[in-house]
Amino acid sequence: MSQLTAVYLKLDLEIPVFDQEPSRNYLQDLVGQFASAIYRQDTDVDVQFRQGSLEVMVVIVGSLYVAIGNYGSFRSGLNQVIEDSKVLKDLLISSLRKDGIAGSAILEQKRHNATPERVRRLLRRIDRFERQLPKLGEDEAKYRLERLLKAVQQLTAEMEFSEDIDLLMTNLDERFRPPPEAIPMPRRKVLDSEVRPTFLEPKRDEYSFPSHTKLPPPD
Repeated sequence: MSQLTAVYLKLDLEIPVFDQEPSRNYLQDLVGQFASAIYRQDTDVDVQFRQGSLEVMVVIVGSLYVAIGNYGSFRSGLNQVIEDSKVLKDLLISSLRKDGIAGSAILEQKRHNATPERVRRLLRRIDRFERQLPKLGEDEAKYRLERLLKAVQQLTAEMEFSEDIDLLMTNLDERFRPPPEAIPMPRRKVLDSEVRPTFLEPKRDEYSFPSHTKLPPPD
């Protein structure tokens, strides 16, 4: 799975140890309902308390392929998924206030960069590299390209679904794709067919993917 978003909260309250597990279950259920509606898929929600109960980290993981597929195109869908994560954070804060936590008790609230932000940052780095390429010397261009390839490989390492990797690769120029052997696709999980957005069909070229990761044709 890919990390769709992560929300950090710093609270001016103390939750007793015996109440932390019920509180964790409450937050997991609450965020899970929001995430399922926003990302249109079953997601996994992990809630961690730090420094007792003063800090809370909520991490939501799921399929980037499904989340983006709800919007059709890759780049615009990626931007929308990032906007969705802002909506989810606001919904969480609003619900906490409605459930009795005073606004003044929420000292800090922020989103941490997750997979969608890292993919968007990668695309911007690639765009910048292509704009600057005519002015770069051969050695500098080679060095920057190697760094981009490493960044792509690091991104795929945090993606559990083959479809997430597949979607990223098919939206990158072949120059920015690591060799297939550097991405262990056969060990990845494959989405159930009923959750695949059938209207999303990335263009394919000579890059080799295992046959089981091919996206279904539009209805």
